[in-house]
Amino acid sequence: MPRGKNNRGKVLFLDRFFREFTDQDHPATMEQILSWLEEHDIQAERKGIYEDLEFLSNSGTDIRSVRIGRSTGYYLGRREFELSELKLLVDAVQSSQFITENKSLSLIGRLEKLGSTQQAKQLRRQVWVRGRIKTMNESVFNNVDRINAAIEADCRIMFRYFTWDRSKNRVFRRDGKRYTVSPWAFLLDSEKYYLLAFEDGMMKHFRVDKMLDIRVTDRPREGKEDFAKLDMASYTDSHFGMFSGENTAVKLLFDNRLAGVAVDQFGRDAMLIPEGEEHFSVTVNVAVNAQFYGWLTGLGDQVRILSPQSAADGMRAHLASIQALYPPFGSLLSVYDSLLFVDTETTGFDSETDHITEFAAIKVTRAGQESYRTFVRLPDGVSIPENLVAMTGITDEMCESGISTDDLRSQFQALLDRKTLLIAYNAQFDASFLTRLTGEALRVDYLDSLTVYRDRAQAPHRLSDAIAHYRVYGRNSHRAMDDAEALLEVTKAMEAEKNDLLSYINRFGYKAKYGIGGKQIEGITYFEQEERMSV
Repeated sequence: MPRGKNNRGKVLFLDRFFREFTDQDHPATMEQILSWLEEHDIQAERKGIYEDLEFLSNSGTDIRSVRIGRSTGYYLGRREFELSELKLLVDAVQSSQFITENKSLSLIGRLEKLGSTQQAKQLRRQVWVRGRIKTMNESVFNNVDRINAAIEADCRIMFRYFTWDRSKNRVFRRDGKRYTVSPWAFLLDSEKYYLLAFEDGMMKHFRVDKMLDIRVTDRPREGKEDFAKLDMASYTDSHFGMFSGENTAVKLLFDNRLAGVAVDQFGRDAMLIPEGEEHFSVTVNVAVNAQFYGWLTGLGDQVRILSPQSAADGMRAHLASIQALYPPFGSLLSVYDSLLFVDTETTGFDSETDHITEFAAIKVTRAGQESYRTFVRLPDGVSIPENLVAMTGITDEMCESGISTDDLRSQFQALLDRKTLLIAYNAQFDASFLTRLTGEALRVDYLDSLTVYRDRAQAPHRLSDAIAHYRVYGRNSHRAMDDAEALLEVTKAMEAEKNDLLSYINRFGYKAKYGIGGKQIEGITYFEQEERMSV
């Protein structure tokens, strides 16, 4: 029989045939083997093929046989990787966010060649890359190689670092200037690849796919002692973190500064639509659940759910459940049994001669809050001045429907606990009238929210100004309950702004040109307070 031009490589071609075209479910008959060899210009006989198969088996290739009807079939048994293992590897590559889409397809193609052509079809049926969020920096593998070279050489590296703007363009940090860091290790967290490096006296992490133009320097690394003391598990737990539930199309409104965060989370195909000069919106399909709400919470007031309303309601409920664990006025209630937010409306400004017309209080404890409001009957012959009627809307007839001064005294004293903090806006005014009401110094401590506000904001300092400044719900109507409710919300915002309210206990500020305003209250430290004026 004449020899074909490829006969010298017959054994190599046979090895290739068995690896590419056979497996346990797809054995080849001798006729199929001879036909394939002939197509590749190799002339062979059965006897010679049997000898070649024996040679391959003796060399470590697992050639096996099986009966196919009256014929015998041959296939490659044991491979470097089982089909189930190849599927795991393909899934790992497919789902890894730090591997680019093109690199994923390339790696999957190579993995397919480790199985037969029929097995490769099964692998391809599993593969779906395009719908997944993949990193966009094609140089990530070269980056890893260069960084590893620097680590092995104990050298620092230089690179440029970028993020994304809302037009999905790269924006280089530090105005494009190069970072110089000492690389120590790689971290993989939330499907993102990070470099742990030493810079400016501390360990920091950098997204590898956001590093460009990496260069290895000849400068030795720093931070060896810091790296040796580092608990990697604790570091990753404290530095990284998202997304099961019903998939929902959610529209979010972001501050422009979070464009990079949006691109990282939802991919470059996400539509970032400008909403005015400072914001953009994006509509994405997400699993709306506690993890999603937690991710939004971590972004603070720079992101908001626009729709659907069910998602916004879910976010509100999520925040309420968290807020219930951290009730307002935590620092104050750690010291006091109760907080009493009070407001008094009166016939004038002199606590020695004028009278209370309306009283309201909101009592806050660790168990919740309760409200109290009443009109107060005026002594015979006393009327509310017309200017105050016009300002408050409180008339003599309203006061006639109220309780007596003695009843108010009893009910007010019943609101006080063993340790109560009385809070008012211009507490000097309210405390003066309540002290006259009880006929003795009140067994309370005081917090004047007006004094706090003067220290924090520019003039003017009316309660209505504080409501507007803190953007809280409430109105300064010169009615006792409205003002007490507004006072509570303003004070709550003050605590959230800066947790230093305990430092204002029993301290009343006053403006020099007006003086203290009435008799000094026992136990109060008075101090002249400068007024911050707007320019």
